[in-house]
Amino acid sequence: MKETLYETQNTIYHEKQRKKMCGLHTLNNLLQKPQYSSNELNKIGFEINQFQGKWMNYYRNMCWGDYDVNVLIVALQNSGVQVDWFDVRKDVKDIDLTKVFGIIINYEPPIEVPKFWYKILHPSLIKPLSHLIEIKGRHWYGIRKIDDEFYNLDSKLIQPYKYKNSEELLNSLKNIVKEYDGKILLCYQLPSM
Repeated sequence: MKETLYETQNTIYHEKQRKKMCGLHTLNNLLQKPQYSSNELNKIGFEINQFQGKWMNYYRNMCWGDYDVNVLIVALQNSGVQVDWFDVRKDVKDIDLTKVFGIIINYEPPIEVPKFWYKILHPSLIKPLSHLIEIKGRHWYGIRKIDDEFYNLDSKLIQPYKYKNSEELLNSLKNIVKEYDGKILLCYQLPSM
């Protein structure tokens, strides 16, 4: 059976993880449609570089994705979304969940070491060398309010996860910030002109 890139479950659009395209999946999941492609995000990254006078594209990993926050912010702004950084030094309970329609999280997940490396390296060397063997990295995912309920639309999840209540959501955000160096972007729908 062919695995699909996304699925709709009870009208919830949910793209699945492929390569390092979590930024792309986060955007499309947050916008609830396949709004962007990797080519479109590459173009945004290129335009940012031109604006900054850079000749190399620092906003993506060639062929794999791994988009920088600036690319995601510009894409969301192009889609009529206002994006604000949340100061993670503050208590996440300061987030007014009645005003946001989405939340974007960027965090450093626990290191998952492929078994292959344990055959080559002594286990005591795995963690110190993790940056060299590319098992460490950050991950993007989005949380979206749909019908006044919040859903975790992480592309690594098998299906969207509905938070039981705002307390569970805020506790989850607090844990991500504290335990996994989480960064939070708050998304607001801009008023129509």
